[in-house]
Amino acid sequence: KGKDCSFVGKTVYKGKPLPVSIKVAVDSTYCEPSFADFDGLFVFCLDTTKVTDNSYIQFVAEGYEPKRLWLRKFLKSDRVVELKKGSVTREEWMRFHEGIRFCALFNDIVPATEDEILGRDN
Repeated sequence: KGKDCSFVGKTVYKGKPLPVSIKVAVDSTYCEPSFADFDGLFVFCLDTTKVTDNSYIQFVAEGYEPKRLWLRKFLKSDRVVELKKGSVTREEWMRFHEGIRFCALFNDIVPATEDEILGRDN
């Protein structure tokens, strides 16, 4: 029980490593930031006793589609996440990246559309 910092994963595009920003959203009071490096590798900490059916992990990179996976499903997978080309702008990625740096300090898990998450005006 308690926080475990041994969770490892990889992000790729067409099999090639992809650096991305990652948010592990556990519940309304607890989330963890992570960042995949240029080898596509990332590590994150997690208190598995707090994971719920609504917990998710989200991946955002400039020029790709954002991807959100249920955390329980991700933890049972091979933890290799394939992203697709998309329309996330540099500004949207930077907003997400900066926001997750302090995510554990805020209650930021709220139902939101992809546009709201990326700060796009409707």
